[in-house]
Amino acid sequence: MNPLTLPHLLPQLESILHGYESYHHKQIQFGKPSPVRATPEKPYTARTNVPILYENQNCGDIAVLIFAPGDGTGDTSMFQAGTIEVPPKYHHDDKPHRVFPRAKERVISEGYLPLFAIRDDTLTIPYAGCLEELTVRDGKVVRAWGLGQFPHVFSQNVESGHGTTPNVTYTCGLDDRTYFGDPHALYNATNIHQVAGFLTITWGNNQLNELRQYWKIPKLNSPKST
Repeated sequence: MNPLTLPHLLPQLESILHGYESYHHKQIQFGKPSPVRATPEKPYTARTNVPILYENQNCGDIAVLIFAPGDGTGDTSMFQAGTIEVPPKYHHDDKPHRVFPRAKERVISEGYLPLFAIRDDTLTIPYAGCLEELTVRDGKVVRAWGLGQFPHVFSQNVESGHGTTPNVTYTCGLDDRTYFGDPHALYNATNIHQVAGFLTITWGNNQLNELRQYWKIPKLNSPKST
């Protein structure tokens, strides 16, 4: 993906975020995104932050990340190279920590918002997304569950250029008083660039807890979130 195209993503981003305002029954509004910046220091391609308002009060930002194929959100805060086993399909010589799960400290819940997929640098497919959530089990990086669409449905949307509808899935949170999704890293196992938002609810902005009634809980080891 040509980094020069990044600024041109903002109009699409602002339009698509309006769909998530409706999805949450207008309980939240999104402000103006910060400039999209390339992130060569990170294991993902680019980032912007978008202010989120609840009852006209600023409640922080959502992080919007651009994932190239093979990008991830892992780091070395919890695991380092050589301390966990990484299967060949997740191995990268450059920034191998991209798949190292990290702890979600002070996070009550986090929601994954698929925003759009990018084809041919310019065509955006609204609300299309397909990421893998990785965790560690018995000292090995494993796939916990899928986020977004089934891979084959995602591919069909990208090929046709037809979008889908807004959908928010937990990456971590509570289910029957059990906290799930911690630690984790998110990974783009597809060959398509994707843009995704992450809405984090912490003790500092827990007035956003009401939004969770609209979120879906992933099914463990399923190819798709519910």
